[in-house]
Amino acid sequence: MVVGHNPAIEDLAACLVGSGDAALRAQLAAKVPTGALVALSFDRASTDLGTGAAHIDALFLPRPPRA
Repeated sequence: MVVGHNPAIEDLAACLVGSGDAALRAQLAAKVPTGALVALSFDRASTDLGTGAAHIDALFLPRPPRA
C-alpha cells in the first residue's frame, strides 16, 4: 500500500497503469479527486516496475464524477 498526496500519487498511478478497464483508465486520466483510492496489480517484481507495468483493478471515488 502506498499512501500519498496529489498530484504525485495521481501522476504515479497514471504512469504505471498500462492495462485494465477503459472507463477506469479514462477516469484516472481525467481526474482523481481528493479521498479517492486506486487499486493496481502487478505481474512482475517490484524491482522491474516501469511505465505501463500495472493493471488498474478499481477506482473508488468519494462521490460520483461530474458529467
